[in-house]
Amino acid sequence: MKKKMVAGLLAAVMVAGGCGASTGGGNTTQSNSASGNSDGSAGASVLNLNIESEPPTLCSLDCYDVISMNVLRHVMEGLTRLDDDNNVIPGIAEKWDVSEDELTYNFHLGDVKWSNGEPVTADDFVFGWQKMLDPEYGAVYSYLYYDIKGAEDYNTGTGSLEDVAIKAIDDKTLEVVLERPTPYFDFLCAQASFLPINQKFYESLDKDGSNLYGTEADKLLFNGPFVITRWDHDSKITVEKNADYYGADDVKLDTVNMEMVSDANTAYNMFVGGELDMVSLNTGDQIAQAEKDGYEVLTKSNGATYYFEFNLSDPTLANENIRKALAYAVDRKSLTDNILKDSSTAALSFTNPDITANGSSFQSQVGDVVKDGDTEAAKAALEQGMKELGITELPKLTMTINDKDSDKTQAAAYQEYWKQTLGLEVEVLSMPYKSQLSAIKSGDYQICFTAWGPDYNDPSTFLDVFASGSGMNDTGYASEEYDKLLGQAKAETDPAKRSELFVQAEQKLLEDMPMAPITFYNRAYLVSDQLKGLYRSSFQDIDFANAYME
Repeated sequence: MKKKMVAGLLAAVMVAGGCGASTGGGNTTQSNSASGNSDGSAGASVLNLNIESEPPTLCSLDCYDVISMNVLRHVMEGLTRLDDDNNVIPGIAEKWDVSEDELTYNFHLGDVKWSNGEPVTADDFVFGWQKMLDPEYGAVYSYLYYDIKGAEDYNTGTGSLEDVAIKAIDDKTLEVVLERPTPYFDFLCAQASFLPINQKFYESLDKDGSNLYGTEADKLLFNGPFVITRWDHDSKITVEKNADYYGADDVKLDTVNMEMVSDANTAYNMFVGGELDMVSLNTGDQIAQAEKDGYEVLTKSNGATYYFEFNLSDPTLANENIRKALAYAVDRKSLTDNILKDSSTAALSFTNPDITANGSSFQSQVGDVVKDGDTEAAKAALEQGMKELGITELPKLTMTINDKDSDKTQAAAYQEYWKQTLGLEVEVLSMPYKSQLSAIKSGDYQICFTAWGPDYNDPSTFLDVFASGSGMNDTGYASEEYDKLLGQAKAETDPAKRSELFVQAEQKLLEDMPMAPITFYNRAYLVSDQLKGLYRSSFQDIDFANAYME
């Protein structure tokens, strides 16, 4: 998703990533939601989930985090959707035609309404997509559009809006022309950054530049399976079934309450008491407790990689060897075996193993690149880095993390690895999710603990993050060689050659190390026996549009 995923939010109930998993529960809990409304009255099907934190925004133009995207997935819909096998299926577009040269797409829209009763038209997509590319707006996810003809030039200020090949042929037909064949383009159209926006409604909220769209429940129009009826900031979001949704007959839930409970133990106790129907287990101790209590612990890959980002504008971290020393000192195997204990695995490369290229896991093609828990290599890199910097002692370093329990547990481990191996004292700065995102985006950090999950099934969904023009590249890393390899890979039509170019790009990234991969994350969680039909995957994490309570 999904989407910048700051560590800890990946452990939330709703996260952009993960392979499909069974929804069967263990020891049955009597959920309050099984036969009652959100206010406890009888007659409706209600699901209670924990999303752990306040969504930073529900404006699709600004959204790049996991929490926001998971909310938007259920109240908004784009041209396409993903089914339970991550295949692209029709969304608002009933069908689409692709030219023989695979460059021109014509999407034919069905009869879909906004929540104010107006029809969703091709112009809504033109407006939303053009706004995303507007260089003055500065959307961080605009680079996802660069496969569209003229999009990159316009977004980077070297081209004009008139040359961007996005056009409404009529109310029901959207034409898009690509720069090059992009086999995952229809997959991209299911992503939150490609949602339509009703221009009249948007501009009614932005007359004085206040930009209120997506900040409150009444500052949004909906076209998805649910509509937001209540948004108590930092507390709860309530969504209810959208009676006007074209697929309303297939939506079984009447109400979904998305609680924002940041304390993992509190959330677990709410699950045990029947107040939540699904809960993540964020530590090995929690997993052990759940098993002791008789619950079946489910695990799944969410397609994400946890890693450190280094701020290369910092004089100390601008040194490659200092970054390598910090990376090599972390004992990932000990971390996964003794602390996480959730089936996560050590990440010695960046792109998650769930991503395929040329018919196989891309990670297996890259191989293990980063040294894991290598004391000698870490000390040697630190010594060399300090020599290059002309110092005998490192200045104070800080690591910015989310204030979730899982982040704090891992941060303590990293502090210990760095102290024992390198003799370094690293201060941890813990802050709310929204604040951490803001700090990272503004460059107000030295080291941050974060994660990335896939938007589509291609190595570029990971590797594009660190391209020099990427709105998600918060490290300051810029490499002509890296950018060139990515460009060559995207232009290459031979699958084997394309994959090899991506391999070279990832190896270059890890050689320069503006980031250091830590783990390929697997989530442990519990669900109520009464919750059925829930779907989770690497590319859409959780989809409750077809879920129901028995």
